[in-house]
Amino acid sequence: MKTVVYLDVLLLVNFLIGFLMVGVVGLLAGPPPSFLRQVLSGCCGALVSLSILFPPLPWLCQILWQLGGCCLMILTAFGRGSHTGFLIRTGLLWAGNLLTAGAVILSCLNLNLPGVHTNNLQVYLYVSPQVLFWCSVGVYLAGWLWTKFWSGKQPDSLASLEVTVMDRTVRLKGLLDTGFHLRDDWSGKPVLLISLPLVADRIAPELVGALENWARGGEEHLPGLRLLPCATVTGQTLLPALPVKVRLEGKREICILGAFTREQLRAGEGVEALMGRDLAQALEMA
Repeated sequence: MKTVVYLDVLLLVNFLIGFLMVGVVGLLAGPPPSFLRQVLSGCCGALVSLSILFPPLPWLCQILWQLGGCCLMILTAFGRGSHTGFLIRTGLLWAGNLLTAGAVILSCLNLNLPGVHTNNLQVYLYVSPQVLFWCSVGVYLAGWLWTKFWSGKQPDSLASLEVTVMDRTVRLKGLLDTGFHLRDDWSGKPVLLISLPLVADRIAPELVGALENWARGGEEHLPGLRLLPCATVTGQTLLPALPVKVRLEGKREICILGAFTREQLRAGEGVEALMGRDLAQALEMA
């Protein structure tokens, strides 16, 4: 008996599954990817699913195809990053795909669902748009409940950060603040907030001069320096920012944006930099 495979259903369902899987990987082994990267990764997952239309491949080729698809999705969503982080995220996505496929096959066998087709480690099941919509709502709701009630709120903690800005490396006393969520509006990466008064004597004088000139209402003339929108309790503001390299002791460095503020981050505590949970996870995974 031949099975009719609707290409639009195949691509749409696998795009949605890939999109959600990558989001779950970001929650478990963060930081979460930007929305655009997550969409592109879901598109890669949809293209990988086209192997269901191929002639049956040898088992080794099937496994390599699936593993290569997982690697492509992770690279698209999270970038290259560290080898450890890449392997952990790829393993989580691979395991998630296997569990999802196993659950679908088990459900089909128990419920005798029609329109099921399997080939090259791919499972095709025709679903209506209504079922697809409510399944998507259920997955997002489950993820929201997990992060809201079971993932726990990490206590604020201090860490020694090694920050390289304009070829000068300084050690900063960084605070993990779980309520800090500043991100680069271009790449979606988390941002490190640095207190300028506490580090002005250790960074490049030309950088300090450019920041001071901008604070007085002048124009910034430093290559790479741009303004980053930031929402505060007093309203919307702009923070000068430029690329920096950050790492924890014993970890690899990552490239992100460092934003500068003239305010003290924690009065009396000597906190020189502020980072959110996403940045802390990225540093730990480096």
